[in-house]
Amino acid sequence: MAFITTNDGAKLFYEEKGQGRPIVFVNGWCTTTRFWKKQVEALSENFRCITYDPRDFGESEKVERGRRVARYARDLYDLMNALDVSGAILVGWSSGGVISLCYTDLFRDEHLAGLVLVDTGACAVSKPDWPYGFGSPAELREFVDSAATDLKGVCLPLLDQEFKEPLSPEDKAWMLDEMLKTPASTASIFVQDEFNQDFRDVLPGINIPTLVACGAHSQVYPMGGAVYMAEKIPGAKLEVFEDSGHTPYIEKTEQFNEMLHSFALSV
Repeated sequence: MAFITTNDGAKLFYEEKGQGRPIVFVNGWCTTTRFWKKQVEALSENFRCITYDPRDFGESEKVERGRRVARYARDLYDLMNALDVSGAILVGWSSGGVISLCYTDLFRDEHLAGLVLVDTGACAVSKPDWPYGFGSPAELREFVDSAATDLKGVCLPLLDQEFKEPLSPEDKAWMLDEMLKTPASTASIFVQDEFNQDFRDVLPGINIPTLVACGAHSQVYPMGGAVYMAEKIPGAKLEVFEDSGHTPYIEKTEQFNEMLHSFALSV
């Protein structure tokens, strides 16, 4: 297994395959490199595909510190520095999209040639001026508290919520196993910080080609939020997966990979 060390001493597990323009994949909450397996298999024929586990996730070191979106964005920067990445396509799904937005806020276009935001949101909290959040303040507080005390009890219904069609027992089992590699304390603390973020003011300043992808049936982030981001990011394009929920890269793998392949070539 391969690791890089961040500037504060955390060891991050990563995998890479293929050559060419780098595509760096950023996982969602508590998920791991395994979730991107079908992207790596297909796209590594033409691109250098890099996946990694954020700190405390998956096979990365359980340091149980720095459990904040900004620290995770800095870790991503350290990863690309360590692997000598330049001109990359950054692909962030769900919480990984939030980390990616934070990255562009902190580091602008450093190491990057393009950005793909996959079923994510600029703001997680639903409120009068933002109806596209993951939930109300009370609902998000309950989610954070439950994750700290019963992570499995949170992950199981979340997996049901993320997919338009029911998962097979086999797929649900391995996904749950991967998610439970994250300490419950990290799952709770990180997602609380994620829920505190609002990157709407960052969107107009994104200065690289951007693709916003979403599932039309997503129960996690309403499609209106993706439409908003595509309108606010200069020159961004919107791709709606009409028969998908929150995970179009898994539910509509071939269509998603073709979209990503074309976008990577276009920039």
